[in-house]
Amino acid sequence: MRTSAAQAARQASLTHHQVLSDDGTRLRAWTNDPDGTRTGPTVLLCNGLGTNPYAWPALLDPSCTVRVVSWYHRGVGGSARPSDPDRCGIEEFVEDALSVMDHFGLDRPVLMGWSMGVNTMFELAFRHPERVAGLFAVAGVPGDT
Repeated sequence: MRTSAAQAARQASLTHHQVLSDDGTRLRAWTNDPDGTRTGPTVLLCNGLGTNPYAWPALLDPSCTVRVVSWYHRGVGGSARPSDPDRCGIEEFVEDALSVMDHFGLDRPVLMGWSMGVNTMFELAFRHPERVAGLFAVAGVPGDT
């Protein structure tokens, strides 16, 4: 299989990190800013369940100035399943988001939610408004999942 120059550039602009959530669940987080050169705003992307970074090709383009930080949900994409199977809900996703923010040194990013991530984003903003600079909801419904 051949990789185009554009695909290779997108892959080069993506790095993964291991992050521990508060309950000890190992998360696989990612950023499109491996060398810290993005000059635009920082966005914490609260993705939909099972969504990977390649669903957002414009954000992985090397010419994108927005710094994006995100993670794979518990049990998918290289993130571990929690030791307690009941710890896989919006409350835990908010804890995971905060752990990812702390790992990357994000005090108050703009939150972008997509699909189920909209619920995570709004719940994070509701519980910790001091940690949120703004909200951008895409194709999701806030409220009870």
